[in-house]
Amino acid sequence: MASSDSSYDFIIVGGGSAGCLLANRLSQNPAHKVLLVEAGDKDDSAKIKTPLGTVLLYMSEKYNWRFWTQKEENLNSRNIFCPQGKTLGGGSSINALVYSRGNARDYDHWEALGNRGWGYSDLLEHFKRCESNLNFENEYHGKSGGLAVRNIENPHPHAERLLLAALQAGYPYNSDFNGKTQAGVGMYQVTMRGKRRESAANAFLHPVMHRSNLSVVVKAQTIKIDFKDKKAVGITYRVGKKLKVATARKEVIVSAGTFNTPKLLMLSGIGPKEELEKHEIEVVEDLPGVGENLQEHADVVISTKSKVSDTVALNFSGVFKMAYEFYRHVTKQAGLFSKPIVESGGFIFSNPDKEIPDIQLQSTCSLFNDHGLDHKVIREHGYSLHITLLRPKSRGTVKLRSGCYSEEPLIHLNLLDHQDDVKDLTNGFKLGRNILRQDAYQRHRGKELFPGEHIQTDEEIEQMLRERVCHIYHPVGTCKMGSDDMAVVDDQLRVHGVNNLRVIDASIMPTITSGNTNAPTMAIASKGAELILEHYQS
Repeated sequence: MASSDSSYDFIIVGGGSAGCLLANRLSQNPAHKVLLVEAGDKDDSAKIKTPLGTVLLYMSEKYNWRFWTQKEENLNSRNIFCPQGKTLGGGSSINALVYSRGNARDYDHWEALGNRGWGYSDLLEHFKRCESNLNFENEYHGKSGGLAVRNIENPHPHAERLLLAALQAGYPYNSDFNGKTQAGVGMYQVTMRGKRRESAANAFLHPVMHRSNLSVVVKAQTIKIDFKDKKAVGITYRVGKKLKVATARKEVIVSAGTFNTPKLLMLSGIGPKEELEKHEIEVVEDLPGVGENLQEHADVVISTKSKVSDTVALNFSGVFKMAYEFYRHVTKQAGLFSKPIVESGGFIFSNPDKEIPDIQLQSTCSLFNDHGLDHKVIREHGYSLHITLLRPKSRGTVKLRSGCYSEEPLIHLNLLDHQDDVKDLTNGFKLGRNILRQDAYQRHRGKELFPGEHIQTDEEIEQMLRERVCHIYHPVGTCKMGSDDMAVVDDQLRVHGVNNLRVIDASIMPTITSGNTNAPTMAIASKGAELILEHYQS
């Protein structure tokens, strides 16, 4: 028997990048009583606060959902690892800290699809409102928001080497990928406050935890959204062995992420009728688009051995060096542990016919294979370059494994399903390899470990892509915004066909943004909070 908690005005399911910001904005008015429910634990681990802790958090069972896809038929029937943040701050507590908004054309395209108020000029104001930028003060950046954003101090020599090589290959330098233009190469800005990670929880939630009208519950798994007729009236959730019910006077807001949001909607009776009936779930609203339209940035990595021992390696001498670097971080907030794993890169065109960049470059100062799960490869010195396809045409799905809330969803990324994706990523791979062959690497360049110099023809590259392509942890789109038959929410982020229910997270993106998705998710939350507050002021 579920016990009843007190009633709230707003219930937010999911304390990730979107949920933390929503909790902040909605609780600003002391008349609004807000509940934030997070399935994961508190974000008080040193691993989360430490920028280089990313490499450990990807493996963590405590702070990471550690999802896996079904066998991907386009990728030689491989199961693909899908890490997702499971703590306050969500993905922003475990990611690589890169602050990238995507391209202005991404948002203008959303508006062109019929989503009023979602063009770039509208979203720019929300990016600025979220941001406190240490280095830029102009019409593209904010100075007074909660999220600390800054340039990287003292970049690793490899990061500068990659930048020099890209310049030698003919790409223009860009000091600000989030400014007037996205194209070019340079150093990324990152979400850091001083030498610490700046997550959405640190930026937006912790500063307001003292508010008496805000309640935050962690280690609380939401089982279902409760409905009366077609009106969302609260949630049922589990804390330990206790089943609890919380009621919402105004709205339930689902911000559980691209995999868990459609799962929760379907468990609650919102989704494709056939899928729900298969799992004996009572249908509240037949919405065929729930769990469809899954998009992800396909990614391939070139890893090269280094002749010079200035990169990260966990061999005998490297372990002592890393111990010293950890000591520097603890005592002086300096050194390798005080920096993110990705520092330099950029946005380039797979071919001259593209109107905006469709390939992202991200470099790391270590060898890398299979999401970092290949621990043997990091014993040697080397460097890696991620080549990422930004606007894939392939679409995947999220479905239910069963009608039980504790079961992981069935994820099918369906990467490289569209042949245009193969063609564009093949071209991007060639361009990335050309950068790594520039003179900047002459003294350091060793053997190309992955995929190997024997891979040369387009046919060989395609075969390699199907053997090696993974993704870059940017799933979006499974509850897309729009007005067509497959849309799940309208341009006010209200779920079609029911009342008092919104989805506000990366799952509402109709199409994926051209870059890392953490900053866009926060902008979506900022816009969503504005829509909610305006509604209840009228």
